[in-house]
Amino acid sequence: MNSAERNFLDCRPDFHNFKIIDYAVCYSDHEHAASYNELLYVLNGKVTLHMHPDLKFHAAPGDLLLVPEGVMHRDEFAVDKGLRILMLQFNWEKKEYFDLVDNRVLADLSYPVRTEVRRRLEFTLGQWEDYDEEEDRKIAALQLHGILMLFYRDLVRNHTATPPARRNSPGSLNEVKRFMENNYAAPINLRQAAEKIGVSPSHLSRIFRREYGIGFNRHLLNLRLEAARQLLIESRLQIAEIAARCGFGSCSYFIKQFHSHFGTTPKNYH
Repeated sequence: MNSAERNFLDCRPDFHNFKIIDYAVCYSDHEHAASYNELLYVLNGKVTLHMHPDLKFHAAPGDLLLVPEGVMHRDEFAVDKGLRILMLQFNWEKKEYFDLVDNRVLADLSYPVRTEVRRRLEFTLGQWEDYDEEEDRKIAALQLHGILMLFYRDLVRNHTATPPARRNSPGSLNEVKRFMENNYAAPINLRQAAEKIGVSPSHLSRIFRREYGIGFNRHLLNLRLEAARQLLIESRLQIAEIAARCGFGSCSYFIKQFHSHFGTTPKNYH
């Protein structure tokens, strides 16, 4: 246990409230600041949390968000579909915690920690009405502190090798795109690309889709299909050779994907 973790363990948050909120449209339309630190657990709907002009986080049911006290933010969501959040509000004198644990860390939580946090929140939610108010607050406070420590421990164990700023930086994603553009003809995959920038495959998958609006594998397939289309126009190569040169493992798979994408077969396009 490092000194920071011991410091966080020795000082428990001051729990304020635990509630389920159906967000009003004003939260989506206007920036606002929280009066307390807020841990948000999405129950229904999808939300994009805007915290700076260039910093935003997408969350769906089962995802987690942190909003530090006093930080201006906006919760963008589809008003016609609504947004229901389980919110834990608290004060904590350990302000430095939020310099270490932020929404980039939460987006990249390991599967065991993410599952355990969800279990604890769902348990607290399910038991909330079965206790008197004092017991409710004690249980929620203990659960909250444990959850915050799980976040920190996961950061220490899994993510210290790559600072949060680099994990989500545009430069890192540009590096991934260059890697794909230069190597699409080879049997590359998400894991290899993630290793290039020092992140987990699941984290790269999330930030790639968030940044470009398309999945990693779909973008790689599009690169290969476009390269194949150019070869069909510019060369006299056989279809099987074009498929191989553009990174397709089989000619039949190439033909199927080409037809799905362009609406015709490579033979007819040739």
